Amino acid sequence: YPIEDTPQGEAKFIGDIDYSLSIFSKISNFLSEWLSNIRYDENIHISKSIVPGSLFLTFNYTSTLELLYAIPKQNILHIHGSLSNKEELICGHNDTKIVRELKKRTDEYHDGYIDQELTNLEYQYFSTTYKDVDEIIKQNNIFFQNLSSVNTINILGHSLNSIDFPYFSRVKTEVAENCIWNIHCFNNDDKKSANNLIKKLNIINYRIIFSNERDYYMN
Repeated sequence: YPIEDTPQGEAKFIGDIDYSLSIFSKISNFLSEWLSNIRYDENIHISKSIVPGSLFLTFNYTSTLELLYAIPKQNILHIHGSLSNKEELICGHNDTKIVRELKKRTDEYHDGYIDQELTNLEYQYFSTTYKDVDEIIKQNNIFFQNLSSVNTINILGHSLNSIDFPYFSRVKTEVAENCIWNIHCFNNDDKKSANNLIKKLNIINYRIIFSNERDYYMN
């Protein structure tokens, strides 16, 4: 990024960065706006793997389970918020280390206006977009406690990114010891992520199920 070596040029540079980060900080608002435009058509695919009567921990912000599968709301936890409930959607990172490091750097001396302002902007951005997974789990403690009788888990359509591992870890803590984990994959990248989850959580009873669209959908 070319910076004009004048006070005005430096101020413009910081202003541009501030504006860009403020846009990214509003990703939850933009996500809500985009999702509100989704419409279900008559030819939409219905999954064979959604079992009525189950409990659902969903990372999907939409009402797909309620509208397409007639799953009762009391059986569903929208762990990151629900568009239909007019909630603020939760999205972001769970990197506590970078927030701590940036907070420390804001208190340190910086040689130059740009370095100091960039550090302040970085800290503001990463603290604003921080997703406190531990607190989210705590707020939904009752749902997780009700999983004690669960003996089969199906993981569908989740990237198994490490940011969400604490949720799966809490599930494993609550379900029956001999619970079977069925992890559905569509490609080898999914399988690598599944194996990473299995290893990290020390899951003993599991099946990795490769699915294609013909197997996966009823229509």
